[in-house]
Amino acid sequence: TDRAQNPTGAAVSAARAAELRAVLARHPRTLLIEDDHGHGIVSLPLHPLAGSVPHWAFVRSTAKAYGPDLRLAVFTGDALTTDRVRGRQRLGPGWVSHLLQHTVTELWRSGAVDPAAVARSYGARREAL
Repeated sequence: TDRAQNPTGAAVSAARAAELRAVLARHPRTLLIEDDHGHGIVSLPLHPLAGSVPHWAFVRSTAKAYGPDLRLAVFTGDALTTDRVRGRQRLGPGWVSHLLQHTVTELWRSGAVDPAAVARSYGARREAL
């Protein structure tokens, strides 16, 4: 998790991301999976590590920013990792609700949810702790 780490809300800085990329460069057989579940709820900048190794996946989920009923994630990655995830998806549920996909797409496209306001609200709650 690059940002919004549990339980403190910590984030990977640009300097720390550079250090982590250097470590990953020494371990090219590592499968890197980044879960940006903080997307849409934090205002901190993202410093992704994706692409630092040959095999990687970058995942963004919607449940935190848009509510638990909208459990959907999008991901990208290198070709081999992406193909493997697609294969596993076929063995499991096989599909994701088209209604859910269209709903989330419309929320992203329309601007009906203000990500900056959501991030401020989460930030205020985090600071209150």
